[in-house]
Amino acid sequence: MQQETAGVLRPKGKASVPHTADDIEALMLRSMFWRPTYLALSAWVEHVPFAFWLTEAARPACVVELGTHYGTSYFAFCQAVERLGINSRCFAVDTWKGDEHASIYGEEVFAQVHEHNQAQYSSFSRLVRSTFDEALPHFPDASIDLLHMDGLHTYEAVKHDFESWLPKLSSRAVVVMHDSNVRERGFGVFKFFAELAQRYPHFESAHGHGLGVVGVGAEQTPLMRALYQAGSQPDQSRRVQETFARLGQACAEGLNVRSLQQRLGEQQHMFKREQDESIEQQALSRGALAERITAEVQRNAGLLADYEGMRQQFLQAEAAQAQAQSRLVILEEQSQQLLNEKGELAASLAVQQALYAQEQQRTEQLNGQIQALERQRSEESSNTTESLALLHAQLAESRAARVALETHLVAQTSQLGQLTQAQSELQTRLSQAQAEAAEFSAARDAAQDEVALLRGTLAEQRTRLGALEQQLAAEQSRATELQDAYEAACAENAASQQMIDTLRRINADLHRAWETAGEERIGLQDAADARLAESHRSSAERDAARIECTRLEGALGCAEAQVVDLQTSLDARFGEVAQLIAQLEARAADLQEARLQLAREKQKAARLRRSAAWRLTAPLRWLLGFLDRAPDTALETNIALIRASGLFDEAWYARQLSSTPTGGLEPIAHYLKQGAAKGLSPSSEFDTTAYLARYADVASSGLNPLVHYIRHGRAEGRLTF
Repeated sequence: MQQETAGVLRPKGKASVPHTADDIEALMLRSMFWRPTYLALSAWVEHVPFAFWLTEAARPACVVELGTHYGTSYFAFCQAVERLGINSRCFAVDTWKGDEHASIYGEEVFAQVHEHNQAQYSSFSRLVRSTFDEALPHFPDASIDLLHMDGLHTYEAVKHDFESWLPKLSSRAVVVMHDSNVRERGFGVFKFFAELAQRYPHFESAHGHGLGVVGVGAEQTPLMRALYQAGSQPDQSRRVQETFARLGQACAEGLNVRSLQQRLGEQQHMFKREQDESIEQQALSRGALAERITAEVQRNAGLLADYEGMRQQFLQAEAAQAQAQSRLVILEEQSQQLLNEKGELAASLAVQQALYAQEQQRTEQLNGQIQALERQRSEESSNTTESLALLHAQLAESRAARVALETHLVAQTSQLGQLTQAQSELQTRLSQAQAEAAEFSAARDAAQDEVALLRGTLAEQRTRLGALEQQLAAEQSRATELQDAYEAACAENAASQQMIDTLRRINADLHRAWETAGEERIGLQDAADARLAESHRSSAERDAARIECTRLEGALGCAEAQVVDLQTSLDARFGEVAQLIAQLEARAADLQEARLQLAREKQKAARLRRSAAWRLTAPLRWLLGFLDRAPDTALETNIALIRASGLFDEAWYARQLSSTPTGGLEPIAHYLKQGAAKGLSPSSEFDTTAYLARYADVASSGLNPLVHYIRHGRAEGRLTF
């Protein structure tokens, strides 16, 4: 089929190649093993080594990418152009708004791509923010050497983009189509690529959602023709695909490790922040518990004082009751005695009354006799004078006796009245004593009830106090466990970081060895070709050249064996990286569980913030915060000491912290607080790990190794390595 831009007829698959079809090693280039400087989450990550190779093989003067998104593919082309020193112009065409296949995204994506482009490739790269059709008029016909199509992936859209941009392609143009191995969600790249494969030489990789390469221009470079030739041979195509798939998998694993490291760092930072908040909340909780315990103790002390006062009142009431009982007994005895005296007086009064009645009767009899005698006197005045005198004498005696009896009776009556009055007073006092005894008894019963109530309340408060003490002990134990878990996680993370650094160094060594082997292989092949060319000049030199060629082939075989060994070692390292990723994921799960635990603690802390205890302790928290903000004079002294020693290289130390968050600390402060514990060295002149391993006394002392060396070790002649 005739290609419009080339202007010549070029049947598919007729291009000549510089090497035999079996010579896959001819496709090996150093750029395949470069380390990418920019990676973003994308299926294109697995094709970055091929993008490096393609740029070196095609050496395009103009690169256009339709659909850039995060820029993984575009910046891979830019990195290759810059590193190879190709005089090229690169253009990325995209709206940076997304579509139904790439999804809709925000302005932050373009900002990220623009920032990286301006910082790294602005001298030859430009971002064109428009639709593909709108950008067409800005490119001359037959000007584009490398076109990467990664826009909307429907069959109609891909066909439209290809046909629209076809006049813009040069006579050596290469077209790259991503997602050629995706057949779901309406993707149609695979279908259109199959149509192009019937018209142009091509090559396709199935990994990373598939990547199709089409040699649209008639003037393809030798390496591109070799690639298309390998793609037409199933066995060779499989070997080439496996090579680029392994290299792409290494990039994907590197991105995964970097992403996991970033996530781990973020989770560590979040965990540290949440742990600090949890520790603060636990401290506040413990403070609140301590305050509650103090309040309960004070309340219990008040209850004990009340209990003691009630007990004293109860004892006083019992003593008063005993006194009242004693007085009551005495009054009852006195009352009984008065009753006995009253009975005796009543009996004596009855006798006296009987005598008085007898005397009164006798007086009446004597008065009758006197009257009779007076009547007889009138009759017998002369004869009865003596008898009358006698009767008068008897009457006077009787009157005197009656007066004496009346006097005695009045005295007895008065004494009886006095006794009656004393008995009434005693009865009143007895009633009062009985009333007081009843009151004392009621007060004693009430005091006993109150004492029992106080004893119950005191027992309840002691139980609550014990529960609060147990809760405080549990909170302290939980805080200790969280602290231990955090320290263990930090230790494991440090070990994981060291393992990752080791794997990175090993991986870099493998890449360098692979690049060296590739260079040696290319040099050996060139030397073999040169020797073979010289062998045609003379038969004498042919044998020597054949021997030299045999030697070179042997060397090439050794190099190939080394490459196989390196590939095997690289596969083993990939396995180790996969295990490390699994460990990191397990640690991430543990950190997630710890974060949930901290969330529960934060809920408790939130309830505490709403409590009255939180408001009451605000001045104390302010005072503690003020004390915490006080300058650390020891740290400042050590910083000044290290800075003056000349043994700390901040730029050298900062390179060790390229992927580690510093928490806003300056390098020397970071080394004093964290770096030495992680085994980081302050400069190339002092090895922290070696110094601690060599001098056990320094390791056991807990001092910073560099500070120890400056203060003591230098004068003692200790080594820094």
